[in-house]
Amino acid sequence: FTQSVYSSLLMNPSNQRSWSDLIKKDVMGKYHVFLAQLHVTCGLTRGQTLLPQPPRDSLPLGSTAGGSSGNSSNDLIANKERVHVLEGAVITWTKQIRHILKQDPEMLLRGGKHPEPAKEIQFWTNK
Repeated sequence: FTQSVYSSLLMNPSNQRSWSDLIKKDVMGKYHVFLAQLHVTCGLTRGQTLLPQPPRDSLPLGSTAGGSSGNSSNDLIANKERVHVLEGAVITWTKQIRHILKQDPEMLLRGGKHPEPAKEIQFWTNK
């Protein structure tokens, strides 16, 4: 819901008339970061780990991959931006995975409790 409402407002050309390209890129970048954090937070509230997907509008559409168009410098810039977006997603995923792996399934044993094997399976299922 949030994505459809804000995306339609931010992507509307009439709302972007007075924006420079730098401002457009910055606003959309912050918007995508917001959506990714919202996605992660929603997962945390449900006890799940959700990995946010990179924004679809920044991913290659397949039209310029390996093809030679007359506008190769624009293709190069677009590909660098796509790589940057994908690297950001991988960094976010890596942080989330590290956070999960820091959680210790043996915490119950250290607390003096004697959990059954099903508790450890449940721990990893929840993660």
